[in-house]
Amino acid sequence: MAKLRSWQKTPAPEPRAGEQEWLKRGMTKHGGFSVAVTQIASYAVLLFAVFTLGTHTASGLIGLGFLLLSGSMVMLVGWPFEGEARESVFARVLASVTFLVGFGYLASGEFYTDRTFLRWAGFLVIWFWVMVFVSFLRQMMRRNRSHLIRSLSVGLMASLSTLGAVCWMFLPSLVRDLNAEQTPTSLAVTVIVVLLAAAVALLAASITWWNGKPRKLPFSWMGMGMVPVLMLGYGIFVAAFAIHFGPAVF
Repeated sequence: MAKLRSWQKTPAPEPRAGEQEWLKRGMTKHGGFSVAVTQIASYAVLLFAVFTLGTHTASGLIGLGFLLLSGSMVMLVGWPFEGEARESVFARVLASVTFLVGFGYLASGEFYTDRTFLRWAGFLVIWFWVMVFVSFLRQMMRRNRSHLIRSLSVGLMASLSTLGAVCWMFLPSLVRDLNAEQTPTSLAVTVIVVLLAAAVALLAASITWWNGKPRKLPFSWMGMGMVPVLMLGYGIFVAAFAIHFGPAVF
């Protein structure tokens, strides 16, 4: 039987009015509650993966890495930032490269020695400068430099989010050291309280950003919910650093 030509194929039926509205609402019509649920569910999944797969097992590290990659992809696909589609292409590419380079660099060392923390702290400083330089150079290469500050900040925010995602790889070390006998109770309680306060502050900020967002793209509510989760990764690294070296200091 001969293959049908494009003009011979029966066009797919158009969704009815009610179905179109339902699809639109499913992609864009979500409020701050959906953003908050996305964050809470993400935290629960990350903690569940670490506690069930193990803190220092190969399966635990691989599973955590896969979840962080998935969270970064949700943020990049459900683009929660402002700007035109052409402007976001470079930002998404830089954010993807940031995640891959950061994850590759972290995975090239041991987990979790003193050197691991020091290497990663140095990498963060260096890569921050790289992101700023590359993003600024990109803006200077544009013919039309309208909305330069907005475009620059969006690109940096996306890359900072994916780099923060890699910082979540220190969660197993944090969980293990919090349960260690040599960790002072006061230090452990302080770290947990600060992390919870930071998570609540980011949640409140994300809801405010979302409610004030004038133009909501399809599935951007999921991306907006993932940004605070990924950014909290920096807090996870700092907390793991403090808990790891804290007993020697105190």
